[in-house]
Amino acid sequence: MNSSHFAREYHDYRRLASSLLSSLRPKNWGRNLFVLGPLLFPYFQTRPTCFIRALIAFLLFALFSGGLYIVNDIRDQNEDALHPLKAQRPIVSGELPVPLAVIFFFALEATVALASFALSSEFGLVLSLYGALMLLYSFALKNLLGVDVLTLSLGFVLRTVAGAAVLGLNPQPFLMLWVFCLALFLALSKRSMDQATLEGAGVAGFSARVYGPRLLRSALASTAAATIVAYALFAYSLGDRRFLYTVPFVAFGALSYLRLTLDAPPLSTPDQLLWKTPSLMVNNLLWLTVCVVINVSRP
Repeated sequence: MNSSHFAREYHDYRRLASSLLSSLRPKNWGRNLFVLGPLLFPYFQTRPTCFIRALIAFLLFALFSGGLYIVNDIRDQNEDALHPLKAQRPIVSGELPVPLAVIFFFALEATVALASFALSSEFGLVLSLYGALMLLYSFALKNLLGVDVLTLSLGFVLRTVAGAAVLGLNPQPFLMLWVFCLALFLALSKRSMDQATLEGAGVAGFSARVYGPRLLRSALASTAAATIVAYALFAYSLGDRRFLYTVPFVAFGALSYLRLTLDAPPLSTPDQLLWKTPSLMVNNLLWLTVCVVINVSRP
């Protein structure tokens, strides 16, 4: 009797812990790799302390941004319930009670914010600004044409600024431009995939109502081109012409991702395409390797 009772309690606690972790969307934490960008550009950092500080900043940003997803899920419960994938999230499905999710949100965000200011006051300020921006997005900007994807793009720029702040570096303007264009491209690709998924389920979601397929295709093509041009400008601005040899990798990645987005079947996600497409993975690894080699060999 007692053993079965404890086993049942253990199972309940384990399921609750799993739901809390899932509500942070760890599959999306790869988006916070932008925090590590300044570790590579524009000044290659080789000191162990820089790596450690950058990795801590990445983890803190991942937890903080993950906590903000809780607010988003609570805010969009009704609409997300119509989405085949989003309906499986713990809060939307009812697996995680809203009151408990709210308590977890405040406890997590407060803890991470305090740790962030302890790591670096500049990093803590940027993290707080990111939190304010994403809350504004969830409650006011999410359903505004163009403003929604621009806000998300600024969020990625703030990730990069945070990475520079924790290393005591000034954000490189052309790096910020490239990150903004890339993030805008990725945000529009997510809108396109959400639209395809909802159309497959016979539901007219926000993307279909506001953007429409023709506008999305045009915007995707434009931002893919802008991403390539912005990276070329960034590579040139680094002062080592060898970085221009990395432009073809970015061009291949942007055009391949554009094709994958336009041909994506229902239930596809940006992270799935990015991390599970072999050609993109090899291309991105080659780009990173070439960049590291160039940086290491710089005088």
